[in-house]
Amino acid sequence: MAPLSEMAQVPLLPRKQTNSKAYTTVNSPQLLPTSLHTVETLPTYFQDPYSRCAWIIPVRGAPPFPGCTPASVLDYTRHSEPSSLDLYDVLLPSGPTSKVVHQDSPGTITWTADAIRSLWKFLCSVRDAGHIGAVALSFQCANFFSASLDQSLGQVFAQSQGRDMDSGGKSGSTAKGLRGLDYIKVYVDAPHAPGMRDVLHAWHYECLLPTQLGGDVARLRLLRGARLLLVDESNRGVLTW
Repeated sequence: MAPLSEMAQVPLLPRKQTNSKAYTTVNSPQLLPTSLHTVETLPTYFQDPYSRCAWIIPVRGAPPFPGCTPASVLDYTRHSEPSSLDLYDVLLPSGPTSKVVHQDSPGTITWTADAIRSLWKFLCSVRDAGHIGAVALSFQCANFFSASLDQSLGQVFAQSQGRDMDSGGKSGSTAKGLRGLDYIKVYVDAPHAPGMRDVLHAWHYECLLPTQLGGDVARLRLLRGARLLLVDESNRGVLTW
């Protein structure tokens, strides 16, 4: 091992910055009505090292803003007949740009349990590597009772005010809307939010195709083309990207 005096003279290489230009050629960020930022102030927000935000990756359900990509999970328990199991085995997870018959609707992310586990393992490796700052993860399950109650109370309040219920909402409505959603929440420092979005776009799920489809290894880009929700520290919607 080299002496400490020699080690101190070794120059430190600057940390490589993630380039998000590759993703911005697919779609562009859109500010939300609940955002406290404007087009002019958003760059300043993304330069603030003390601000935290989080990307919402839907697993089952739809985020509470128009244009956000919804998601569903393939349910193997729905098929109990052996003949249908052979057919169901070839149904693979798909991204919003895929065109497969088992998607609930065009533009939906369709997960399998193994694909979700693969994404979680990948995100843990990104967190442990530390190249995108301090990353934290959580898996949030839907609370349908609270979501239904919030919606009912919101409708009563809107009717009492003589106006329609706004799904975009005011402060705190994003958190209420997310209660009816299963999702993965990826916390990052604001300066690293665009870089993390690029990482999510580039992630691919590897799986072995069944013999009916050749038995090769498939690399599926399940988040390519998805429009994800970014929330701030107060769980208020900032933008979709």
